Amino acid sequence: MMEYISTKKMSLYHIIKIKIVEYLKHKRKYSTLKNAISEHPNANPALHKEQPACASSESFYRWDRLNFDAIKWSFSNQGLRINKFEFSELGSTIDETTTVNAAIELQEVTAFTFSKSDLENAVSLDDFAMKYCPRYIDEISETRLNQMLSHSGIKVIHREKTGDHFKQFSWRPGIVLVNSDGSHHFTAARYIASKLNKKIEIKGRLVSCRISQPALVALRQKYAIFLIEKNISLFNTLSTYLRKTSTNFIFLETQPNAHIPGDLLILKNQNAITIQEFKDNGFVDVGEFLSHFTD
Repeated sequence: MMEYISTKKMSLYHIIKIKIVEYLKHKRKYSTLKNAISEHPNANPALHKEQPACASSESFYRWDRLNFDAIKWSFSNQGLRINKFEFSELGSTIDETTTVNAAIELQEVTAFTFSKSDLENAVSLDDFAMKYCPRYIDEISETRLNQMLSHSGIKVIHREKTGDHFKQFSWRPGIVLVNSDGSHHFTAARYIASKLNKKIEIKGRLVSCRISQPALVALRQKYAIFLIEKNISLFNTLSTYLRKTSTNFIFLETQPNAHIPGDLLILKNQNAITIQEFKDNGFVDVGEFLSHFTD
């Protein structure tokens, strides 16, 4: 009987010991951000000021396509509160202006939105012309140039009413032709004009998409915005860490077609110690990154 009681006490001792060890491990894991993300080697994805050249408009960051529906996570003694809302302050950093009849020189166009050929496989429109339009550019002459430009598929030239238009982004060099057809003839004309050293001006609707410096400055005065890996396990880890540090946060999931390599974690600037810890652990300050592209 005494041996049974002793064994029972010993088992209880081991259970308590295991619980204490688990508690200390858990406490240590979330004691610093470095510990919290130690199992997530890709927690802090990078943003690049210069992205790989490509003939496709879908190959670069589209800050104009962010999903502005965010979720606010608040921690208190009463528990967890989650509110979904439109994070309009982020949306206001993107300005769009339209010029109805803008003059665009052919060489300014550096990407398309559509083609029957693989835009992603061409590093430039000249590369696209050589890969997919060889028979259109086998003769470098004004006659061939005019033949290419006369093609009806280039709707910005041949249709007064068309959805095709130009788009320009302050964070990307060049102009995108938002097109529904005509990529091969347009590219061939552009290539031939370049070889002839001939300037060709066409007119169409131009949408200029810019990051507003005043709006971005105002946003950064209130918030720090960090890029985090799209990873539910990482999100759970970070939310646990932030709860333990009593740091409320806003989470914004980026749209797949925005081509942003992660989601956004937004902290109020009052959380200076936590913000510095994110910076020290290599998380990209998105506000600082965008500031490089303001006028």
